[in-house]
Amino acid sequence: MKILIVGGTGFLGTHFCEKLCQDNEITVISKHHHKFISELNNITYNYEDWRILDYDNFFRKNKYDKVLLIGWSGHPRSSNEGLLEHFESNTYPSIRLIDKIMTNTHAEIYFLSSHGGLPNIDSGFSKQSISGYAASKLSVEIHLEAYSKKFNRSATIFRLSNPYGSYQDFYGSQGIIPIFIYKALNSNKIPIYDDIETSKDYIYISDAINLMNKSIISSSNSGFSIVPIISGQKLSILDILSHIELHIPILDLIPVELKSKVKSHSKELLHLLSSSSLHKNLNIQLEGLVRWIKENS
Repeated sequence: MKILIVGGTGFLGTHFCEKLCQDNEITVISKHHHKFISELNNITYNYEDWRILDYDNFFRKNKYDKVLLIGWSGHPRSSNEGLLEHFESNTYPSIRLIDKIMTNTHAEIYFLSSHGGLPNIDSGFSKQSISGYAASKLSVEIHLEAYSKKFNRSATIFRLSNPYGSYQDFYGSQGIIPIFIYKALNSNKIPIYDDIETSKDYIYISDAINLMNKSIISSSNSGFSIVPIISGQKLSILDILSHIELHIPILDLIPVELKSKVKSHSKELLHLLSSSSLHKNLNIQLEGLVRWIKENS
């Protein structure tokens, strides 16, 4: 099967490349190289900006069975600093690309959206957490559904919750788990801006990729569908900090008013590791992530 991955060299794209290239012909469009691994020998790389590529010409020369749209820049906080810029950099290019795929190919489309930004779209967008990021993702979702119906084409939305794992940029501004670990390893202060007891769905990257890969390789996809990519298990910042404390001392790196809570919760987690699969698995995953960040920082 021939698969095009648009924006395939970042955190998620790199994992997709490693998974899908085992049994498929993969082409990647990205102006960047993989950050933490070398280029994969069995993948064709097109080092161009996916936002401005001449897709009419590109699709005349190349035919694909499936196209995976990952390319995106920004996150909820940064999107609100420049709403129009975020729209012009992400929303419009994504819809333009969907139009080119629909009019020039017969490929199925998969768009990577957000479970955290769009958790329960039902009676109205006004009930969601408003941000340029969420508005942009929802706009692309709605346009993709319209194109899917007009062209009678299979299109799938992956609403992905908060993924974490290797290849996530611990120097960046997204992904608090690797960022916290990196700061802890370097004895840097860990700033906490959100309520530490508010829980969100977090999913380990290999679990997320396996769920999405199952849908991508399936030959039974038809019409338009929205697939939640979630673990069903929620973690708070307190949970995350307390788990990290089991691997790296962080009590002197967090705000003083949080020390007693994290220390107490870490002790509770020690007793849960033998009885709770959630905390046992998270402990194992964080142990591996700590090791990976040590090796790559």
